[in-house]
Amino acid sequence: MIYAHAHDQTEAEDYFAAMEKAEKMLEIAPEEQQDNYYDVNVLEKIGLVEITEQLFQPELCFNERLNLVNQLLDAFGVV
Repeated sequence: MIYAHAHDQTEAEDYFAAMEKAEKMLEIAPEEQQDNYYDVNVLEKIGLVEITEQLFQPELCFNERLNLVNQLLDAFGVV
């Protein structure tokens, strides 16, 4: 964009149209899905935190870690 033409209405419209497209591409989830995204009750949150904290234990073997990861995936509905 040339600075001398920045005040031009067409330039401004092109800029805002491009920014709107870029913002839509960066959306993680569509707007209608975001409402349900945070539907986790307190007990589920506590359980997820406990599972995550267990993953930080250095003495866990591979199979135990895999089991914890699978529990997290189940909780998020990925599996």
